[in-house]
Amino acid sequence: MWNLNKPKLQNSLDDLTEIEKHSRSLNTTHLPSIQALYDLYNRQNGSVSEAQHNGICTDAQKGLRTGYDKTTGKGIHSNIRADLKKDVDKCPMCSVGNADTLDHYMEKDKYKALSMMRQNLVPMCYHCNTTRNHTGLQHTDFIHAYYDNLPKDRQWLKVKVTYAAGAIYAQFYVDSTILTDPTLRRKASRTIDGLELNRTIGKEIQSFLKSTLSCGKQSNLLLKITLQNEARKHMEDPYFGKNHWKSVLLSYLAEDPTISIDKLSLYL
Repeated sequence: MWNLNKPKLQNSLDDLTEIEKHSRSLNTTHLPSIQALYDLYNRQNGSVSEAQHNGICTDAQKGLRTGYDKTTGKGIHSNIRADLKKDVDKCPMCSVGNADTLDHYMEKDKYKALSMMRQNLVPMCYHCNTTRNHTGLQHTDFIHAYYDNLPKDRQWLKVKVTYAAGAIYAQFYVDSTILTDPTLRRKASRTIDGLELNRTIGKEIQSFLKSTLSCGKQSNLLLKITLQNEARKHMEDPYFGKNHWKSVLLSYLAEDPTISIDKLSLYL
C-alpha cells in the first residue's frame, strides 16, 4: 500500500462546469451545493456523512452519476480518467496489478454526487477494485490512497515467511508498535485482509525471488550479500520505499539466520 498524489480540488470544481454543459438533469443552480460538498469531502479527509451527501438534490445526483459513464473510451469526460491514471503504473493497494480501473472510494451508486469528484476516484487494479466492492465492508474500513498518509520513514509493514510443500508463503501484517495511529492501523489491517493482499502478492513471490536472486546462488555468503544489497536498494528507492512488499520481503530474508542456498533451492 502506498499514497498517490492527491488531485487538486480546483480541478474537480472546474470539471463541474463542463459536466453541467453535457447533462440533462444537472444545471447551474445545483453547482454551489455540489461545490460545498466537494469542499467538505476534502476538508474531512476523503469522506462525507450520508446526511451531508443527501443534501444534494436528486436531479443533481443523477446528473453526476450519469456523467461518470462518459469517462470511459472516447466519452466526453474521458479526460478525467486520463488525468487520474497518468503516471500511475501499479495499483496502490497491492502493487502487483496494473492500475487500469478507477475505484470509487465512496461507492458511486450510494453516493452519486461524488461519482465525478477526482478525489473520490482512485486508480486501482481490476482485482482490488472488484474485491473491495464485494467485501461487505464500509469505505471507512479501507485506506484512502489520497488522504490516509502512511508513514514512509518507518517500516510498519512486516512479514512472516514459511517454507512448505515446495513453495514460499508470506504473511504480511501491520506492526502495531510502529503504526501506532489506531485509525490508520485498523484501515491498513482491514485493507490487507479485505483485498486478500497476501493471496495476490503470494502469487508473485517466487518469480520475483527467482529473478532477483539468480546471481546469488553461488554461495551462502553471496546469497546473504545479495539479499542485503537488494533490500537496501529497494528501501532507498522512492518507487518502492520501506513498506513495499518487495522491500519488506527482502529485508526479512536478509535477516533470516536460517537462509541458505540449499534451503532456497527447494523452493525457487
